[in-house]
Amino acid sequence: MVCRHLIIKIYGLFFIANIAFAFDFSKCQEYYLNTSKEFSGITAIHIGNGLYLAYSSKQIQNDKIIKSSPLIGLYLFKDKKINRKFDLKNISNNTKVVAINKNQIIQGQIIQKQYSISNMARFSSNMQENSIISDICYQIYGISTGENKFIDKKYIDIFLGKNSENNTNATNNIIHQYSYIGIEVDTNLAVRKVNPLIIKNIKIGDKIHSINGNNIKTNNDFFDAITTIPPNVEIKIQVNNDTFLLDTLLRNTPFNMQSTYLEALGIIINDNLTIAKTPLDSDFKQGDKILKINKIDIQNIDDIDSAIDSTFEDNLNILVLRKNFEFFINIQGIQNIDRRMR
Repeated sequence: MVCRHLIIKIYGLFFIANIAFAFDFSKCQEYYLNTSKEFSGITAIHIGNGLYLAYSSKQIQNDKIIKSSPLIGLYLFKDKKINRKFDLKNISNNTKVVAINKNQIIQGQIIQKQYSISNMARFSSNMQENSIISDICYQIYGISTGENKFIDKKYIDIFLGKNSENNTNATNNIIHQYSYIGIEVDTNLAVRKVNPLIIKNIKIGDKIHSINGNNIKTNNDFFDAITTIPPNVEIKIQVNNDTFLLDTLLRNTPFNMQSTYLEALGIIINDNLTIAKTPLDSDFKQGDKILKINKIDIQNIDDIDSAIDSTFEDNLNILVLRKNFEFFINIQGIQNIDRRMR
């Protein structure tokens, strides 16, 4: 009798623990299909007032786009308003969820919340782009970017302009812009990488304490604090016992691509070392391949920063390949952006 009672008790606990997945989520998939719309071949979900949100790993064009963020991949469309919509909710520790798209319902759980714009939330299974993470049909916790990653409510709100902590970024521009300053920090907030093309006074090993008077506690805080400030804005950054004035620069490299020091010139480099994007007035052209920097052979994208770190003084001499023709481009007089306050 004791064993039977124990078995019944254990079974009861198992049933309670798994009750969230005893529901028929096919109704939620039906809700997804009826509360979404196709734009340029991607599925966008209705978030109210005729606004449809979607993610795309490829840059898209559509007349109904009213806001986009090519660097993070989010798009907002304006179309016919419908009665149904999805409500975005913050992730809690014990949330039981599934991933839903037009083809699948995927059992799983949230294994990581989103820590920064580039350090996304994670689901326990892979899913296709624009899957929703949900526990109730109309309630969702994020939108999938493919694999097992998704963007959660906090960062969707930043894109939509609903983040009160960074309301200076809530513009009406159709292209949502992000910034950078050419500095990377480690988990202890010590500077681990500095772009020598634009930063001269802040050194590797220096400790970051605050930005615009706000204490920085983690490297994710540092990344978000810089990234979500609009470009071309002067900021104060406390480094060791000094305070520097810096101007934020427009970020051009998507968050799913590795940036290089040449970002300071508005140049995006692909993994195959060809230029994906460059300013219109630049001597570089899209499709140019980087061969050498200051006489150092460039074999991979990491070599670009290494070559500049080891040889840069006042100019860069870059050998490029364009349509089977090799030639040098010389760059001089790059502007420094870090100015120590007196």
